[in-house]
Amino acid sequence: GYLTSDPDVASWGQGRIDIFARGGDGALWHRWYAGGWGPWESLGGQFASGPSAVSWGPNRIDVFGCGMDGAVWARSWTGSGWSPWSSLGGIVQSAPEAASDGAGHLDVMARGVNGAVYVRSFRNGAWSSWGSAAGAATSGGGAASWGPNRIDLFVRGGDGAMWSAAWTGSGWSNWYTLGGLLASDPDVSSPGLNTLVVTVRGVDDAYWQRVFDRNAWQPWRRI
Repeated sequence: GYLTSDPDVASWGQGRIDIFARGGDGALWHRWYAGGWGPWESLGGQFASGPSAVSWGPNRIDVFGCGMDGAVWARSWTGSGWSPWSSLGGIVQSAPEAASDGAGHLDVMARGVNGAVYVRSFRNGAWSSWGSAAGAATSGGGAASWGPNRIDLFVRGGDGAMWSAAWTGSGWSNWYTLGGLLASDPDVSSPGLNTLVVTVRGVDDAYWQRVFDRNAWQPWRRI
């Protein structure tokens, strides 16, 4: 392929990988693995950012991007085909980041024009309005869920360090710093309950990781 954004990846089942990226034509492009790689296909649209993709169950992937109008746009794979593109509104200054803490649950986050982080949630078959998780970000976000009613969000702050806040089911925690000096958006995954792995590019252009395990953060390590 010919990409003009970072790729993003999601999986809706064992042995399945779906990759998304913005192509040279500004549209979203998609390729998948299921025992072998399928061809690239265009999902259309016109985007000012790379995508974010997440799955909340088998045969379900939701993908989001910042459109040329500055709003967040979404499209879903439902097992039999792709839904039309739909606007979630907002005016954002970063690629959106999506996470799911359970079946039928989605949270989409992006940096607003004032630098604060804004969130829109899908629950009980409907989208909420945009709400602020506060903070002051200088990057797009990375988000992941390690269990029901739990989403952890990571951004680069104005000091260049990584900052985090968590959704705990009833509201967002206060922001706290995890240190480091970042030269990229953070990316995060969860390999299991109460476990997080955050990867960033440092100012030395190397990859760095910080791991949350057994209710404690391990030190930064250069990988």
